[in-house]
Amino acid sequence: MMICFRFVFALLLGLAMAPALPVVALSEDATAAEDINLLGARELEQGWQVLGVPGKPETSFHMTGGQADERVLQIEAQDAVGFLYRQIDEAGTYLRWRWQVVNMGRPSDLTEVGRDDRPMAVHLWFPKESETSSIFGGVAELFGYPRVGRALTYVWGGAADMPRLTGNPYMEEGQGAIVALRRATDQPEGWFEEVVDYRADYEAAFGMYPPHPTHIAISGDSDDLGGFRSGRIADLRFSNSGN
Repeated sequence: MMICFRFVFALLLGLAMAPALPVVALSEDATAAEDINLLGARELEQGWQVLGVPGKPETSFHMTGGQADERVLQIEAQDAVGFLYRQIDEAGTYLRWRWQVVNMGRPSDLTEVGRDDRPMAVHLWFPKESETSSIFGGVAELFGYPRVGRALTYVWGGAADMPRLTGNPYMEEGQGAIVALRRATDQPEGWFEEVVDYRADYEAAFGMYPPHPTHIAISGDSDDLGGFRSGRIADLRFSNSGN
């Protein structure tokens, strides 16, 4: 399940989600500057929120570890769907993180609506521009949801022959792109580090230089095909260095 109309549905029902992590109003200085671990203790208390879908179990997000460098976000979905998201005010050229799949679950197809389950994804949302409509719809914005024009979704999952970059099946053409960093067959033990040049991916997906992203999100879901999927993510941060 990718970001799209299900968010609108949730907001139209006026859903006030009960977060699995502390939710505190975003302060004016809650930025995502270079090399700040967005999953550190202080950052988790500044604006991260959980969003689910009415009538479906909610994906569980919880932290393990004590020190900042040891903190790991656990993502677990049992026939569930959910997103953990926050606003960002600053962003470097690159986005980096470490992640590990624990339970991949049944084979899925990230290009097909209703079969696109995956254990983990990292999303970047970009502002609405004059020539684009909001991916969440104008009515959803009445409930305070951000005006998002385009979205990149970095995924671990999908078929082995899936291209690295493809359109998001839930969004209008030119509004959403899926970037498959690792496939379902890539399940060796241990952690993998990702460093993505999201500006280059944005240009490849949408044919233009990107504005600064306004939000970042983490998700995991197994609501379409059912079963249990889980993974871990840590050290999520922006950087001006790709090394």
